[in-house]
Amino acid sequence: IDDGRVEIRDASAHWGKGVKEATRSIRSELGDTDASVACIGQAGENLVSYASVTVTEERSAGRTGAGCVFGSKNLKAIAVRGSKGIPVYNPKGFLEASQEIYSRLKADPTHWGFRKVGTLGVVGFYDRIGGNAYRNNQFSRVPPEKLKTMLARWFVDNMKSYDFACSTGCTIGCCQICEVKGHESPLASRYRGLTGEGPEYFTVATFGMGCDIPDYAAITHLHHTCNDYGLDLGEIGGAVPFLMICRTVKGKGVSWMEGVSLWHYRSPNPHEYRQALAE
Repeated sequence: IDDGRVEIRDASAHWGKGVKEATRSIRSELGDTDASVACIGQAGENLVSYASVTVTEERSAGRTGAGCVFGSKNLKAIAVRGSKGIPVYNPKGFLEASQEIYSRLKADPTHWGFRKVGTLGVVGFYDRIGGNAYRNNQFSRVPPEKLKTMLARWFVDNMKSYDFACSTGCTIGCCQICEVKGHESPLASRYRGLTGEGPEYFTVATFGMGCDIPDYAAITHLHHTCNDYGLDLGEIGGAVPFLMICRTVKGKGVSWMEGVSLWHYRSPNPHEYRQALAE
């Protein structure tokens, strides 16, 4: 979409690519590095029911399977460029209302915290109230020695480069650009050179706590990977800890059940149940 002109283009050259590569190749095709692109990754192409749509490489519209809908229609992306502005009926009244809202936000005691650490600021809060699903909900709090490596303060001190707003007009600007240098944490050397937006609480809660990976370098890598495939973090972040527990616990102590994938989804019949109990 270029102002008022709408065009449907062949996307076969971009099909099969992750969101980042596809977004860059679409912009290259258009000859416009500033074009806004809403794109699906391989998850949407393969009709994963919880696939998301990722906008300009980092911001994901998830939770409702919109990426799966894109894929079902063979729609890889929507690229938009606009130059005409948006007409406002009462510009003076609009600006006055906007300023009032901004003043209220600035007066809120949580405002500056969100500006500096974004959603990572709630990691400690949820742990205090027993709301963190540690090791696939086996526990509601994270061990203190692991929690401290997932708090916002650790991320700011060790990985954060600078504050960033994903939209020019955002009144909060809660994003953070980070870099993995390779020495910050036990797993950092694997992801040396990784740069971009830092993770959100959702990624810390699911992969960090749910999977018991208390390492911000790895969490950031997983965050970027999910965005690039176009996977909803809430869904994949809930499924992976569950599968890890299934793989390690299901059928444990029963010789003919342990390690057999069949028992990840099948319930024993009465005879099998008695045999299992006997063991």
